[in-house]
This record gives sequence, structure tokens and C-alpha cells, in this order.
Amino acid sequence: MSYQSGYQVPHNYHSANSMEPGVPESLVSALDQKMIPSTTTIKQISTQSGDQKSGGLMLFQLPTGSGQGYLKSGSAYLKCKITFTQLIAAANMIAFQGGLDPSGAAPPVVANASLGGGSASAIISRMNVSCGGELLNSIQNYRVLHDAILNHGVSVGYRQHDSAIMEFTGKSLSSVIANGSLDVCIPIMVPCMNDEQSLPLFLLNSPIVIEILFSSVNDAIAYTTTAVTEFTVSSAYIIYENLNVSSHFEEAVKMKLQQGAVWSMSTDDFYNLSLANNATINYNIGLNLSSVKGVLWTFNVTPVAGEYHNYSGDTQTDAKLYLDGRLINQFGNLNTIPQQYMEMQRAIGGMFDYVTSSQTYGLLPLISDTNVVTARLFGTYPLTSYLGGIACNRSSDGGFAFTGTPCQTINFTRDCAGTAGTLFLMVLYSQMIMIDASGSVSIVR
Repeated sequence: MSYQSGYQVPHNYHSANSMEPGVPESLVSALDQKMIPSTTTIKQISTQSGDQKSGGLMLFQLPTGSGQGYLKSGSAYLKCKITFTQLIAAANMIAFQGGLDPSGAAPPVVANASLGGGSASAIISRMNVSCGGELLNSIQNYRVLHDAILNHGVSVGYRQHDSAIMEFTGKSLSSVIANGSLDVCIPIMVPCMNDEQSLPLFLLNSPIVIEILFSSVNDAIAYTTTAVTEFTVSSAYIIYENLNVSSHFEEAVKMKLQQGAVWSMSTDDFYNLSLANNATINYNIGLNLSSVKGVLWTFNVTPVAGEYHNYSGDTQTDAKLYLDGRLINQFGNLNTIPQQYMEMQRAIGGMFDYVTSSQTYGLLPLISDTNVVTARLFGTYPLTSYLGGIACNRSSDGGFAFTGTPCQTINFTRDCAGTAGTLFLMVLYSQMIMIDASGSVSIVR
């Protein structure tokens, strides 16, 4: 049975109306509270799995229990070395999949990847985070979701500069020696480790297990000249910041739980899947969720080894989302590029956001409106960095949990050209992580 929160009276329901005078916060004494006594440590956890190749599985265990404090939100990343198996050739070039080509080519050309190569996250196919056998987050098609966020959910400066330094985004390696390698730091993009709340490791009775399944070579690597036949991930560590609180604080929190309270954390997760593309898609997903926030989708043409796998809209002529039979996008066909882009931005919470910006390599200076090249009219969005979306989130108020729409069955329909390839669907939904007095974890979805 779906969990639904009860009716809540708004905090300001009985407050004075807007016509009555009030005192601005800038004119009164500061209300900030002093931080509890605590210390921070940046920790490094090595893998238990040794070096891994494409398709391999790598495990990490983060210690929990008394004295382990909190895993600070937004602090974790994977540090590793990636070595490419490739014979030497003068014109060799290597880049990660998910690239954008400044020339506007579709698919992009690796040799032109200096402005638009993909990121090292392309090597990750799936990432699971669990505790005591309970999945906190499970992200299938991790590389696809990461590309969607990197292309549309961050600033242009972050992708071109920050991500370029951390995980080689937007670059290609001129591999003039055999078996070249790169050192990278890949941010761990799982909601339970990036929420507003930090994860209380001291309350848990089992280690946090991070499981990383690596992609195939074809899904991870693009190249020119000599084929990359394998990649190897070595010297792998999870780096995270540990917030250590006093033993008195830990015991006080545990006492509350022993008295019947439950520690809770409102977070999100993604249900990702892939299916064969067709001219007409009519797909049902039975999830029985309390809070569906939106559905995203993108398309990869059947890949050719070495080439970038461009994210395309495949000339979409319509897409519709039904939740338990109720149509969400109640307007005409979702068939124009501007509206597809607008609705995608609504679905990721970026509509009219002037801070984040989609990447649009391929735009050329225009002499006049009549000289617009149709394929480049909207930059790389339609053919190389496409992401579709339909939103069903009821509120963006951070003070509420389960702001999405309750739903047992999702029905998604789409009409397009039907080019052979893979359609990726990503369902964003809310969940609640609950920890009881015994340190066991349960999930309310």
C-alpha cells in the first residue's frame, strides 16, 4: 500500500495578514544558533574488489556504528585511475562517451571533442547504495542519467571547467603511447548522499555498501584510429567527509529512538529502464509509488564502435504521461523542439532558472534568419544532447516530503521516427529513509 502523508496545516495559517506591520530580520538581533561541538575528517575507503575491467563489479564498505558520526552530504566522490588498452598509433584519440561536437555533427566526431567530450562517469553502468541488505538508492543506466544532469542541470561554467578538471569532461586524450591512462575524481551522484540531511552513520547497525557496475567498452569509450579494446579501473577509493559529533550527542539521539521515535530522511530515487525504440511506444510501469515527481527520457541510436552515442529526440511528434489513467500533459502534441525543451526544464525543476544552463555546442553565428541551418537551429539539443521530460511534482517547497503525485501505474506513450536504438526512461520519485532503535533501515516509497 502506498504511504501518503496526512493533511498538514500551513505554518503561517494563523499568522497576521500582509497588511499588518512587521519588523524585518535585518533590524533585529541575530537568531542564528551555535553549532554543536563537532569535528570533521576527510576519509578514504579502498575497494574490496581489486582492479576491475569493463563489465566488472567494484564494492566499497563505509564503516558505521558508534563514533562514526555523519557522512556529510555532498562530500563523496570516487577517485581512480583509468587505463585504456589500445595499440600505439600517431593519430590515436580517446574520449569518454556522452560527447557533444562543436561542429554540430551527429553523431559527433571524436577528433572534434576538445569542446564537448563526455565525462568519466561514462564508465559507470549502475550504482547501488545499501545498508543491511536494504537498498537506499539504485540507479540503473547511471551514465545516461549523469549525462542528462551534466548537460541540462548545471551551469555551462561547471561543465566546461569544474567537471573538465575532475572527470575529464569536454576533453579528448591524444594517446601517442600505448595504453594511456587518466587519473579522475567522479562525484557520487546518489540522492541519499547528496540530500539536505547528512546520513547518520552512528545509528546504523551495518556498513554502507557502495556497489559500482562498470559499463562495456562501447558504452564508455569513444576513439579514433586504433580501437580501444578494454579499460581497467585501478587505485580506486571512495573519499568522503565525516562529521564527528560527541558521544553524548550520539547517545541522546539513540535514546530518542529507544523511546519510540524514528529517524527519517526525505530523499529521492530514480527508477531507470531501457527498451527498444519504436515509432510508437506505449509502455506501462507498475510501481505503486507515493510521490512521482516526473518522467525523463532520451534516445541512443544503435551504436557503432568508437563513435559517440548521441542523445537524440528521434524527430519526436508527441509524448504523453498518464498516472493511473489520468493524462498529465493536457495540451496538444508535444512535437516542437522549444516546447519539448521547456517541458523537460519543468520536469528537472529548472524552468526559467538563469543559473543553470543547457549545453548547446553547435550554434553558429547567423548572418540572417534565412541562413539558419535546420540541424543547428537549436544547437546540439535535438540531435546530440536531447532530453525529454514531463513533470508531475505538486510543490517545490523544501519543507514537505512526498511532493510528487501518488501513482500505482505509469503509462508513457511516445511517437517518433522509430530509428533503431534504445529509449531510456527515468522516473524520479520521492522516498523516506527510516532508521529505528535497532539500527535497521527501511524505505517508504
